[in-house]
This record gives sequence, C-alpha cells and structure tokens, in this order.
Amino acid sequence: MHCNYQTSRAYQLTEHQKTHIEKPSTSKGTTNKAQKSKAEPIHDEDQQHVRSAFRRKIQERVWFIRGSKDPLGVLQQYKNRIRDALFLSLKKSSQKFYIAVKVRFYKEDKYGYRIETSAFFHGSMHVLLRKEDYEDSFQSSLNKIWKSFDVYIRNGSGWILDRVEKIFLNSYNYQPIGISSYIATPNNIVKKKAVVNVRNENNKKCFEYSVLAALYQHEIGKTNIGRPSRYDKYLGRLKGCKEPMTIDDIPRFESLNDISIAVYRIKHNGGKVFPLYMSKKRNQDPINLLLIEGEEHSHFAWIKNFNRLLHTNNTVTKVFCPYCCYGFCKNRNGKKNLAEHKIYCRPYGAQRTKFLPKGENFIQFNDFEKMQELPFCIYADFETINKKVEDPNFVIEYDENLDPINSGTELKTNHQVSGFTFHTVSRYFTSNTVTYRNPDAGKVFLEMIDQEKERISKLWSESGSKEIIMTYQDNRNYNRATYCHICKKDFIENPTKSQSKVRDHDHFSGEFRGAAHSKCNVAMRSVKKIPVFFHNLGGYDSHIIFNNLNKVSVKEPTVIAKAIEKFVSFNIGELHFKDSLQFLSSSLDTLTKNLAAKAVNGKTLEDIFPNLHNYFKEKWKKLPPKAFEMLTRKGVYPYSYMNSFEKFEERSLPPPKDFFNDLSKKHISEDDYTFINELWETFELKNLGELHDLYMETDVMLLTDVFQEFRHFSLQKYRLDPAHYNTAPGLSWSAALLHTLQKLEIPTDPNMHLFFDKGLSGGASQVAYPWAQANHEGFRKHFDREMMRAYIAMFDCNNQYGWAMSQYLPTHGFKWLQLETTSPEFWTNFVLQQEDSQDTGYFFETDLEYPEELHDLHD
Repeated sequence: MHCNYQTSRAYQLTEHQKTHIEKPSTSKGTTNKAQKSKAEPIHDEDQQHVRSAFRRKIQERVWFIRGSKDPLGVLQQYKNRIRDALFLSLKKSSQKFYIAVKVRFYKEDKYGYRIETSAFFHGSMHVLLRKEDYEDSFQSSLNKIWKSFDVYIRNGSGWILDRVEKIFLNSYNYQPIGISSYIATPNNIVKKKAVVNVRNENNKKCFEYSVLAALYQHEIGKTNIGRPSRYDKYLGRLKGCKEPMTIDDIPRFESLNDISIAVYRIKHNGGKVFPLYMSKKRNQDPINLLLIEGEEHSHFAWIKNFNRLLHTNNTVTKVFCPYCCYGFCKNRNGKKNLAEHKIYCRPYGAQRTKFLPKGENFIQFNDFEKMQELPFCIYADFETINKKVEDPNFVIEYDENLDPINSGTELKTNHQVSGFTFHTVSRYFTSNTVTYRNPDAGKVFLEMIDQEKERISKLWSESGSKEIIMTYQDNRNYNRATYCHICKKDFIENPTKSQSKVRDHDHFSGEFRGAAHSKCNVAMRSVKKIPVFFHNLGGYDSHIIFNNLNKVSVKEPTVIAKAIEKFVSFNIGELHFKDSLQFLSSSLDTLTKNLAAKAVNGKTLEDIFPNLHNYFKEKWKKLPPKAFEMLTRKGVYPYSYMNSFEKFEERSLPPPKDFFNDLSKKHISEDDYTFINELWETFELKNLGELHDLYMETDVMLLTDVFQEFRHFSLQKYRLDPAHYNTAPGLSWSAALLHTLQKLEIPTDPNMHLFFDKGLSGGASQVAYPWAQANHEGFRKHFDREMMRAYIAMFDCNNQYGWAMSQYLPTHGFKWLQLETTSPEFWTNFVLQQEDSQDTGYFFETDLEYPEELHDLHD
C-alpha cells in the first residue's frame, strides 16, 4: 500500500507500516476482522463527533482513534474524511480551518509509577476557497504537525508515544476582505504622488484596473491615468480576474498570468502602510498594490513609487525594504545595504518592523513594584469524583459547556468537581479559609472567590494608605543614608525633583522602609492585584473554572495560553490565577517532604508549617500534637473509589483493594493504609465526606506553607516577590537585571537582528536507536566471542541552559567588524584565538567544510 509517507529513519518506517490496513483475505470462512493486524488503528464511523455554533458557521469534528501509534500515518488515512467534511462546508462559504492531533505519551518515574500526559500538535491555519487548494493545505498541515511533533519536549525527557487519541478538524465560515468600488486616497499620501487610484465608481474592478495601470502605464500615459475609460481596451486581457478580487484570489491570478503581486494596506483615513501579501514568485519584480481599507469595504490602487509612498518628511532620502518597510539612507550605501538585507528578510515574509530610537534601546530593571510583597495571596484546590465510564463512546455526548479539547482520561472516567478549598493569607490581616462540597462546586467557587475579592478590596481601601510612622532610629537612618535603598544608587547634590531624597514606607503598617529617590518611591507603588495559586492550574483546575464562567456574573477573563488546552495564567478582574507548578516543578508530596526536612536546629514542624498549624489549632484544637504531625505529609485518598456523591455518606474506610490507583496501576501500601486508618480514628471522622474535606484543606495549607516559604526566600535573596510573576523564568530574568544592574542594548540595525535570529538553533535531543545490544565479557555465558565487542553507555548533561547563562554574555556595543582581508587563513586564526572570558566577544557566520572521511565516524 502506498500513502506517500516519508521518513529518513528505518525504524520509523517500520512502525508506520504496522498501521496500514492489510488487504482482506478472500478465503471462505475468514472474516475481514480476523485478518486485521493487531497494530491496525480501528476507525469506526460512529466515533466521529460534530459540534457547531452560530448556525454551523463554526464547526468542530473530532475523530476518536484506537490502535495507532503513528500520527502522520493516521492523518493520511483520515485525509479523505477531512476533505469531505471541508468540501461539505465549502458549498456554503469559504473556509478557514486547522487540523490537530492529540497524542498520548507515558513514562515511568523513579519509583516505577506510570506517568501519562497528552500533547496536541496542530497545523497552521489555512484558507480554503476552492477544492483545488485542499491538497497543498493538507500537506502543509502535515508538515507543521510533524515539525511540532519532532521537537516535542515537555515535562522533561523520556516520554514514550503510547497512542494517537483524537484528530480534530476546526473550521470556520470565512468572509474575505470585502472589495468595493472607489475609495479616495488618504490625504497623508495624496501629495506624495506615489499612488494611482482609478475611480471605478460603477464597478468593483479596482484590482484589475490597478494591475493594468502598472502593466500599461506608458501606453495609457500620465494624463487622466485615474479615469476608468482609459482602460477599456485593456479590460479582459488578464486571466482569473474576479469582480471583486480578494487577497486569497491573488495566488491563482499570479499563476495564470505569470505576474508577481505585493499588497500593502492603509486605513482610509491615513496612518502607516503595512505589508499584507507577498508573492511566492521570486523570479520577477512584483507589481505593488495598495489596499485602502474603509469602514466596511476595501479598494485596490497601484503603488507607482514605493519609496516615495513610505517616505516621511525627513530630508534624508531612503530606500525601503518591501518585506519589513525599513528604510536605508540612500547616501550611505543604501541600495547595497538594502540588497543584503532583503536576502535575510525575505524568509520572514510580510511584517512591518519598528525599532526603538537610539538612547532608548536598552533593557534594564524597571519592575520596582515587584520588590514589594503583595499584601494578599490566595491558595486554592479543587477535588473531583471520577465517574466510571463503561461505554468508550461516552465522550461523544459530553456537555456543551465543556471544553472540547479537554485532555485527560475521558475514555475511562468523567471528572466531576466535588468540592474546593481556598485560603487567603496576609501578614497584615487574619487568614480566611473557605471549604465547600457539592456538585455545583465549580459555580460556587467563582461566586465565593468573587466575594473574597470584594472583602480584600474593602480591606485594601480602608487600611492601605496609612501615614508613615518614624521612630528616633528611623530618622537617624534616614539622615545618614547616602544611597537609595530601592535602586542602590547614590543620592547626589543638587538633585532634580525625581532624584530628591524621600522617606519610603509600608502603606499598610506605616513602617519606615528606607530612604529612596522620589522616582523610585513612586515606581515602587502598591499594585492592586490578588494572585490565586493552584498547583498545576494548567491541568484540570483551569478547565473547571472556565466551564463555569457562563454560570456567574464576572468580568471577562484575559488569558496567557501555553498550548491549545493549557494556560500559564489568566485574570478575572483583580484576581490573577497562577500555577505554582510554574515555579516549583515537583509534586506537592515532594515539596512537602523537602520543607519538612528543614525542621532542624531548633525549628519545629509548627515553625515550618505555620498556616497548617494555625488551621489545625482552630479546627482541631482538642486533638493532641501528634495529630498535627500526621497532616505534615501528603495525605492518602481513594481517588478511584470515589465515583459518586453517595459515597461521601459512607461511615467507614473502604478496604485496601478500593485504594487501587488507576493511573499508576498500583495498590496502596500497607504503611499508607495503616496511616489512613490512624488518621480516620485520630480525627474522629464520621464519613468519607469529612475525609474529602480534610484531605482538600490539608493540601491547600501545605501548598500555602510551601509557596509562602518560597516567597520569603525570594524576597530575602533576590528582593522580589514571586507572586507578581507568572513563571520562574520571568522571575529569574527580573532578578538578573536587578542584581547585575546591567543595561542590555537592543541593536537598532535590522540586519543585525536578522543575523542573530538566523543564528538561533535548537530542537529535540534523542537517542536515535530505540534498541541496542551490548556484547562483552560482563555478560558471561551470553557473551558471543564471534561478534564484535559492544558496550552501552548513557550520558546526560544537566543544566546546560543554566551553564550557558552563567558564561560571559554580550551586553552592549554591537557593531559590524570592518577588516580588509578575506583570507581564510587569517579568519581561521582570528576565530581560534578568541578566549571565552575576554572583554570583547564576536559573532561569526562561517561556511564549514566537514571532511568526508569523518562522516561515518561522527554520525
């Protein structure tokens, strides 16, 4: 069977071939099913699910896959189904679409537990105007999916492909930019005399007129070139001209007429010109068209002089790049510089670039408000029950409110939220804890977290503007201060108003914090935002929140997405939902153990877990101290057993077999089962509902203490509060700028930017051979003396990124090196003479020759 699948790896081809359906046997008494390969994917028509909205203007099709481990192979097999679905929609409207595939991976952790994760790989968004375009669009999608799959690195190394789970086709009715009759040229470019705008007031042939103006400008002449009547004898000479033409029609027009087109756009009321469409035909100069965008429709005109169109009132004459619209001074080798620039800029396509003015092109630490500890922080967690799903097609009937791209284990369980706990901490006010258990917990969480926000806002308004309290010692410290305690720079004589010395204080306590520059004091203002941390927010917790947003009245969320189905963070008004896993990338169990290990040198568990201890004293004050120690470890909970709300009423623990972990496929240990029984008796729990609440509250308190300790450490060591940030990389970037006080120059030379960008490299690391066999004396009786000795060794280099960031790195003073010689010997010696730790560094672009005799040795 031929499917056009290509790969340079023999083992990938072997795996791919396993997915092909074998030809059914024609032998009597043998069914087709009996002839199917065990590795063959099963494709059932009833496993397609279709959802639509806005009268089918938006559609999503999901095909559920079983038995395939080859993403590209299964996409090839579904190529015709995807085509048929798109062609059906194409009868009503042009389509925009993308294809995605969901793949399941697994690996074992160091304890032997099986860990699973799902990843989405999706193709680019494509416009489908005609059936003839489908083949190219589909192949382009496959290339994008394969590229994404090939560089997939998530959650550490070692992931093994388990199966292809789903194929998604998302399509939308597409209305191309509407083209109308004549729209006047914007006033700010009329005087430039750079554009020919034909007044086609009685038709929509502006595209054809504009191209004809470029092709027959000399025959038509300059006089009245804007009159449609001047073009009558030329109309109809061009093939593929529709009335009206759209941007998406241009590639076909170019092909039919062997013409290259470039389109730029501008608003009808003026403004800047932006590149919109660049021809893929590189063998000829393009005809430049200007798309004038009106309120409802647009209009084409011919750009007669591109450089004049982009030129400003600046007296310096410039030549402009057609791809990024950057201007090069004509009297400074402008044409030569532009020619070199276009070689690098062309691959990036149409995009207008903007560079900071010289003097402002530096990055330095300016996040002074993030040096101030946020006065409130909320920690939260949801719990769910896992309803068993016997029918593998159950997911076809999922709730309309659910995210259709919600990953996880839909084919096994239906996760239903059962409860939540959130805990608010503040060093100025008493903590507040809210726990709730009921099927409507997702909706109630949003209502109660909004009430908590209002409570905090009231405290902020009433107590967040206290006057400064200065002691005698504070005044002495202020008078003696010679530098700003915020930016660490000296105070100067005869300062400006922004440089003057002022008293900085805590607006909640009134406490004097130190002497500061006036501008630094203003910059270190209190930011009114309330972080809400979940551990692994990007997983299931965020979906619970989003699935319930339409049930309550809250502000529209703003989202920072990580992938199709995962979020880095999102805001709902003043509530900033964040993921503690983005800072502390370990399980809560591991983080808790690490924190508990600090209970040494006179420190007790009560000192290490203050929030958990306060919770224990308030809610379980009659219990002995030993009971508190039981809460300082990650709890035990019968996740798989809890598959209905009725089980919360059960008055005893289930037997050990019901603590079986479906994810790790392991039973509960004797020690853990003994522990959970002791916990049940010690805390005098009456039913499994109370165990659920205790487990949830304890998890939130442990997360609170773990992350609060991290905040205190960061404030002490780096003078920054992690609660202001979304991820650890953002925090570390600010910390580097703050502690080095280094100003980083941003080059303003576009060729320099392209030079750096072109030099970026990276991708997946892998062991290319999935199987190898050692052969040496250590195998004793299995050692084959007739075979060549072979050894297996695995090497792993940790923290390569961290190591690289700790080396000498470029900061400023970027310039091109101008040397007369082009001798290879000179440049070879020059490159090899450079030291890693010298004050001046260099970037080199080189052509290297790799001796053929080393190819096999180094492969």
